[in-house]
Amino acid sequence: MYGALFQGQALLRLGCIDKALEVVDALLPIQTEICGARHSETLTTRWLGTAVVRDLGRYDEALKAVDALLTSEVEARSKRHPDTLGTLRLRESVLRSVTVRPDPPFRPLLWSAEIA
Repeated sequence: MYGALFQGQALLRLGCIDKALEVVDALLPIQTEICGARHSETLTTRWLGTAVVRDLGRYDEALKAVDALLTSEVEARSKRHPDTLGTLRLRESVLRSVTVRPDPPFRPLLWSAEIA
């Protein structure tokens, strides 16, 4: 499973976003079944899938996915776990992609209501 995850990450970095999504879509159900929904590898694959969807410009879908991922990470890890904080940065990047910054500068809400 690591090979497929690394392949997806490499494809994303190379800009082959559609192919990266294919890898994530094929890997995630298998990983969830074998490792469990809250296993660290499964959470990492979900993070990658969210980043791919964001890069495809599907921001509403990415925001829903990142909020669900944050809830799972807080339950499985903690609010202060480094991977959870990385997912907060991903959420912020999704929000920045869809938000026009008014004056004064926009300060995004990082925690959704479900996990605050």
